[in-house]
Amino acid sequence: HGPGSLLGVMSLIPGERCGMYAEAMDDTEALMLGQDTLHRVTQAHPAVGVALTEQITRQTRGVQERLSGLVFLEVSQRLALALLNLAEREGPWPEGGSHALRDRVSHQDLAHVVGSTRETITKLLGDFRTRGLLDLGYRRIILTDRDGLQRATREPLR
Repeated sequence: HGPGSLLGVMSLIPGERCGMYAEAMDDTEALMLGQDTLHRVTQAHPAVGVALTEQITRQTRGVQERLSGLVFLEVSQRLALALLNLAEREGPWPEGGSHALRDRVSHQDLAHVVGSTRETITKLLGDFRTRGLLDLGYRRIILTDRDGLQRATREPLR
C-alpha cells in the first residue's frame, strides 16, 4: 500500500473485524477512525463518503489486476510490471534516461509483490540485467530501458 491507501476496511462492516496486520516500511502518518466516528463524519460531509468509495474502488481494481496477473502472466511479466509500477509511483521517468528506484527494494520484497520466490526473482533480475533492461546495486535497482520493460510485461522471457 502507498500514500492514501485505506487499510482495515473490512472492519467498517458491522460485526466484522479486520484480521490483517500491516507494518510501515517508512515514517508514516496515519489516521485511524472508528466505525461510529466515520459514520458521523460521512453523515455530516457526504463528500467524504464519496471519496472513500472512490478509494476503495481504486484499491479493489488494483487487487483484481494483481490477481489477474497472478493467474495469466508469467513471473517475468509480473516482475517487469512491478518494476514499472514502482518507478511510476516515484514520479516521471526522465526522458531518454534511466530511472533509479529511490526505495530500497530487496529481492524478497519483489518476490512477495509478484507472488514468487527470492531465488526466481534473483535469476530474473540477472536476466533483465543481461538484456540491458536494468542495472543492480546493493538493494538498489536502476531501470535503464523503459520500452524493453514494457515489452517484457507483454512477452515472457525466453
